[in-house]
Amino acid sequence: MKSKFLMAMLVLLFLTGPTMADRRAYVWTYEYLTMPRGGLELENYLDFKAPDWGDKSTSEWLHQIELEHGITDYWDVALYQVFTQNNTDGYKYDQMKIRTRYRFFEAGLFIVDPLLYLEYKRPANASDPNVLEGKVILARDIEQFNFAGNFILERELVSGAEWETEYALGGNYQFVPAFKAGVEALGNFESGKEHKILLGPTVSFAAEKFFISAGAVWGLNQKSDDFRFRYILGIEL
Repeated sequence: MKSKFLMAMLVLLFLTGPTMADRRAYVWTYEYLTMPRGGLELENYLDFKAPDWGDKSTSEWLHQIELEHGITDYWDVALYQVFTQNNTDGYKYDQMKIRTRYRFFEAGLFIVDPLLYLEYKRPANASDPNVLEGKVILARDIEQFNFAGNFILERELVSGAEWETEYALGGNYQFVPAFKAGVEALGNFESGKEHKILLGPTVSFAAEKFFISAGAVWGLNQKSDDFRFRYILGIEL
């Protein structure tokens, strides 16, 4: 009897449409979403990066806590506190980040939906330069499919620094309202150099008041990190 009840609850949970305001179906790629006016959400990120599997001293854990608030239905802001851990320095506070997103229209008015993203990073180490990052986010829903592309510019705020150009691409399929699965690709546009290219799967589960998404990517060429993993837990407050 208990097993039948539990099975019925699981089926109901998967078939019921989740109401999370800012569900992240990807872990590196942003979609066409902003937090609604007055909405408040807490997100916990955990990253693992292994640039070289053969050298464990280069591996690093990254822990981020984000508090996100919707100013209007089209504009939100978020504050991040970031911590790192590696074999050299142990667990330490790394940086503070502030970011904002703005979407111009309702979804589906154009071939792709445009959203702008701006982020300021202030390292804990005063000798490290501050960083400014901007993203153009383009996305499209086609029935149960979603496709998204993020085109990223990043620059240290010091004289003579150059802009770094990167991208994150994602595609997923919604099997049921609570569960999505897809693939993400990460890379850069450095001219005259070998590009970084990473590729791997992403899955996402959402309920009424929380979501959890996880993804892993593997480097496809010598310059890329060998492996990266990230999970995001979001809780509506």
